[in-house]
Amino acid sequence: MPTKLQQSQSDLQKSDERFRAIFDHAADGIGVLDNNSHYIQVNRKLCEILGYIEDELIGKPLSEIMHPDDHGENLNQSDQPISGLVDTFPLEKRYIRKNGSIIWVHVSTAVVHGPSGDPIYSISSITDLSERKRLEIFHSVANTLAKSKTITKAMPRIIRIICETLGWDCGAHWKVDEEKQQYYCTETWSLANTQIKKFMTYSSQCVFPVDHEGFIKRTWLSNRPVWISDITTESIFKRASQAVDAKLQSAFAFQILSADKTIGILEFFCRNTQKPDSALHETALSIGVQIGQFIQHKQIEDAQKRSEAQLSCIIQSAMQAIIMVDEEMNIVLFNPAAEKIFGYKSKDVIGTKINKLIPARLMGLRRNREEFPIEASISNLTLSGKKFYTVILSDLTLSLAAEENLHLATEVIKNVQEAIVIINASMKVISVNPAFTSITGFTEDEAIGKVPRIFNEDINNNDLYQAMWSSIRKTGHWYGEVWDQRKNGDSFCQGLSLDTIKNLYGEIAYYAAVFYDITDRKHTEERILNLNTELEQRVTERTRQLQASNKELEAFSYSVSHDLRAPLRAIDGFSQLLLKKYIDQLDEPGNNYLQRIRNASERMGGLIDDLLQLSKVSACKIKTKPVDLSQLVHSILAELQETETNRQVEFNIQDGVFIDADPRLFRIVLENLISNAWKFTGKKERTIICFGIKEQNGEQVVFVNDNGAGFNIKYSHKLFGAFQRLHSVTEFEGTGIGLATVLRIMNLHGGRIWADSTVGEGATFYFVVPPPG
Repeated sequence: MPTKLQQSQSDLQKSDERFRAIFDHAADGIGVLDNNSHYIQVNRKLCEILGYIEDELIGKPLSEIMHPDDHGENLNQSDQPISGLVDTFPLEKRYIRKNGSIIWVHVSTAVVHGPSGDPIYSISSITDLSERKRLEIFHSVANTLAKSKTITKAMPRIIRIICETLGWDCGAHWKVDEEKQQYYCTETWSLANTQIKKFMTYSSQCVFPVDHEGFIKRTWLSNRPVWISDITTESIFKRASQAVDAKLQSAFAFQILSADKTIGILEFFCRNTQKPDSALHETALSIGVQIGQFIQHKQIEDAQKRSEAQLSCIIQSAMQAIIMVDEEMNIVLFNPAAEKIFGYKSKDVIGTKINKLIPARLMGLRRNREEFPIEASISNLTLSGKKFYTVILSDLTLSLAAEENLHLATEVIKNVQEAIVIINASMKVISVNPAFTSITGFTEDEAIGKVPRIFNEDINNNDLYQAMWSSIRKTGHWYGEVWDQRKNGDSFCQGLSLDTIKNLYGEIAYYAAVFYDITDRKHTEERILNLNTELEQRVTERTRQLQASNKELEAFSYSVSHDLRAPLRAIDGFSQLLLKKYIDQLDEPGNNYLQRIRNASERMGGLIDDLLQLSKVSACKIKTKPVDLSQLVHSILAELQETETNRQVEFNIQDGVFIDADPRLFRIVLENLISNAWKFTGKKERTIICFGIKEQNGEQVVFVNDNGAGFNIKYSHKLFGAFQRLHSVTEFEGTGIGLATVLRIMNLHGGRIWADSTVGEGATFYFVVPPPG
């Protein structure tokens, strides 16, 4: 009988055998790791999952199998069981197989403690998640496509799903431009890494010719995914230097297929060396087909929408009435043209019988009960097992009206006085009207098929011919005057209008030439030209005469200013000496006579000054610029006040009155008008002088107003004549030249001046100066 020790050893052996049987034949990979995370025991399934034999795994550290990006957090968590913080924990990790491919696994780790409570080793159970990850990708891609309206919106998300699920760092979508024959990048995604993002930005800006040997072209022409384990040494990869900067190592790309045709490429990159993976290849092919089917479905859907939109557009914009009825003859469709022809709105006839609109064969009935002739075609179609009839209908009333308009146009062309010629694109006449025969003498039969003379540059100067065709090419129109010959050989001038007529494709199909005989007009113009030449000669001669007159006027002015003043100075001087030396020897009448002689000589001197000013004004050239009339009025009134400081005067001067005029001449205008107002208010106890501007009959009118003696308005026509006075010299001094000078200045400026007055109540002078130009 075995001892207790023997029994215990036997039980332990049996337990080890059971553990070994379970360990070796388990469905999951199992590995036992020491406290340094080195494998000390592995089962067959773990070797199968990782691609190693048992001896290769024994002693290998876990860090060499685990994906580098999972080292940080994952190793920290795997240390927790060893350190006794937890007993077991589950985790999803990426492991690197012996061939370099990456595999997703589910890891569940348990810690075994010794009698003292310290951990002595850990056991990890590993489940291959490759199939589940592939299903997750399919599901995520399908879900993304289902939520996206276009592949453009879906693609960045799809690239991200594949990258995040399979452990790639970035990816891009490429298409081909059939017209330009080049590959171009449309969408990208990458990890939040500056170097990788820079690489993807560079890729998105790349364009490769379709005949350029490279990674994209190889993938495009291949019927399987293309894998590059080390892109930095691969000659077909033209972005190698940029990939090195981003520390990218491996690349993988596959086709997007639609109806067995490549329509795009998806490429992916990672910073680790990855070996070709047949399972990933199959996954990629399936994803490529899945995306291609979505694109094909969207293309079909878009084509159907375009077709429906085009059909709707045709129905809505058709010039003919389109009416659809069901088997019971109820209207189910009524387009806008039908609304226009019958006078009903669509909503008013949908569901009603067709005989409401077409009560009799080939006759329609409008809403206003008016019958009209129609022309119709009927077709039938079956939709969802139901039969429908489509009626396409034309209102013959419009056709009859069009025929009538055509007849009217034909009659107009026959009866107009202008010649009308229609020329085809081959430059040959195809139609002429009777006026053509009347003007040229050629009959219709003689003209048809001939090339019009206007299209023969030999008969016209080349500049005219070039200008004509330049205008026709740019604007489709030309007008000019052309000399031609009648049938009898006589020359005649025609005013010709030439227009192009284009066909539905925008091509010039015909030319329409319309001309009329302007020979008489040209002769008249020639006579007018001769008359103008003669007139210019007369104007030149008259100008010469005026210049001679101006010289005579200048000589007269010089004579007046020198020769006439000398006798006046003598008369005034001797009269003054007589009054000074012989005043005691003269009686009162004698003194009075001498004083009157002096006064007359002074008036004569003033008259000479005014005449000189009048002659200078008439001969001077004006130089206009903005003139502040208000400032001039203030200046003139200040000078007048200095001559009579004791007068009570009220001034109402509007500031800011500007006109464009000659400043020197308009000072003369205002000096005369303001001086007159000052003079003719001299007998008033209280003088009021006003100046300003106001709108009158749409014009800006400047005025000078006073409360002086005024004048009889019926004599206003004499105001602006030289030497014309409405008051005697004894009543108010003056020469009668001032207002004549004002009128001359107004005429030089193209302006007008007039006056209004009531005797004893004052006078108002108005003037208008037009703006320059």
